Amino acid sequence: MPFKYDDRRNKFYTTGNYCSWSCVKSHALERYGCTVGSRINGNVVMMRKKMYNQIGPVKPAPSRYKLIEFGGDLTIEEFRKNQTRDVEEPKQIETAPIINNIVPVITDTKRMDEIKNASASNNALKLKRNKPLKRNHNNLESALGLIITPKS
Repeated sequence: MPFKYDDRRNKFYTTGNYCSWSCVKSHALERYGCTVGSRINGNVVMMRKKMYNQIGPVKPAPSRYKLIEFGGDLTIEEFRKNQTRDVEEPKQIETAPIINNIVPVITDTKRMDEIKNASASNNALKLKRNKPLKRNHNNLESALGLIITPKS
């Protein structure tokens, strides 16, 4: 799937392996939605033009859940019958895999366990307020200078 295209370097950044252009299109729309999926599908058309010199729309494949393997009623041959596929030898184009920059989650609970299991008194660590809050000044009437008189 051509996820990104760099026009300066004339390079596609790709991910995944697919049996046809139609499967790429369907998966992009299903997985990434209309906005990102449409951009990927534009890259599919451009990649197909550069590899096979074919210009034209790519038909989306049916949902993969229509396959017998996923509980549907279509065999793999029926599923692939009307898909957009190119059978001639492709031209070589420059591609690079997408590198996921996922930072691993580090869970070090040693220090937290020490705090929870401490037997010392924590009275010195408790937060307390020396002066009480002025509750009668923290309201809308005093902030705006309003005087409310009760009805008699």
